[in-house]
Amino acid sequence: MRWWGVVVAVSGMLLAACAQAEPGVARPTGGVWSDVQGRWWGWASVPEARNPVADRTGEFCGEGQPDDVWFVAGTFGGAVERTCEVPAGRPLVGPVVNRIGTSGECALFMADAKGQVSLDGVPVVPHEVGAVKTVVRAGADNSWDLRAGESRVTACGLWLWVPPLSPGRHELRFEGSTGKFHVAAVYRLKVVGERA
Repeated sequence: MRWWGVVVAVSGMLLAACAQAEPGVARPTGGVWSDVQGRWWGWASVPEARNPVADRTGEFCGEGQPDDVWFVAGTFGGAVERTCEVPAGRPLVGPVVNRIGTSGECALFMADAKGQVSLDGVPVVPHEVGAVKTVVRAGADNSWDLRAGESRVTACGLWLWVPPLSPGRHELRFEGSTGKFHVAAVYRLKVVGERA
């Protein structure tokens, strides 16, 4: 099975050193990471021509986004810069580097996983998620060699969680590596609308 690092997302699980969660904005904990990982892998399990991980410019970053978070993605290896419009009121969530595999494969992957995240130049601490069971609803002809439909998988990675951003322009940067695999992403974000 192919595995790929994926970076930066909006919706979930990263402690921002510079940004505290607002009242009423829940930060994922424990089993919530299982759900978030499954949802993210499902979101990114589309054909490569429109896959947010393969996207070089940000053209596809808004496709298929859920209503409660905003997912970000890394790359299939290498660096990318994306420009995206994000609705206000949604936390950003995504992997700095991640994989699907067995518990043993995840242990080896995480032993060497490293990552850095910053929002508007301020460091954000990635959240380490060891091997957890999750359910992925993958589309046909996806880039991960997952069968179409629902699959139970084991997933792991370094993940980021950024609380909802104020309207206006922001820059999210992240990079991750494990072994010889390296990803880096810059998201130039325009947050539109008013916070709920």
